[in-house]
Parts: sequence; structure tokens; C-alpha cells
Amino acid sequence: MLNFIKSQVLSQWGFTRIIRLVLGVVVLIQGIQAASIMLAIFGGLFILQGLLNASGCGPNGCGVPRYKEDLKSNNTSKETTYEEIK
Repeated sequence: MLNFIKSQVLSQWGFTRIIRLVLGVVVLIQGIQAASIMLAIFGGLFILQGLLNASGCGPNGCGVPRYKEDLKSNNTSKETTYEEIK
């Protein structure tokens, strides 16, 4: 479990992940300054999303394949045949 969390935190840093983390820190600080519990909770959620690379899009995180091999293995479409109707 700890190895999984460590690998999630230390790998695959991208632009949107950094934005989530920075936005979470800003919202958390604003929530603390304004004494708003809800704002601080939302900031904490954004920070967790940034650290764990999780999003609100489901378990796969709305990720796209990064390598051509992944594209080839996921492309299991069959050739379509058409029949002419008179």
C-alpha cells in the first residue's frame, strides 16, 4: 500500500496535476484566512487530487494512452462489412 502511494506521488507529473496542486494550496490558504471550513475542505481535496494524480473522472483518471503500443493493443475494431439492399 505504501509503495503504491509512493509511486503515485513521485511519478507522472504533468501540467494539470501541478495546476491541481497549486490551486489546492491557494484555496486551502484562502479557506484558512477566511475561516471557511468548506473552502478549506475543497482546498484539501484539490491537494489530494494533485498529490495522488486522481481526478473526478472515475477510476482511470480520464487518461489517454501515452505509447503507441497501448494504442495498438486497445484498437480491437473489426472490419465492417456492408450489404447492398435493393
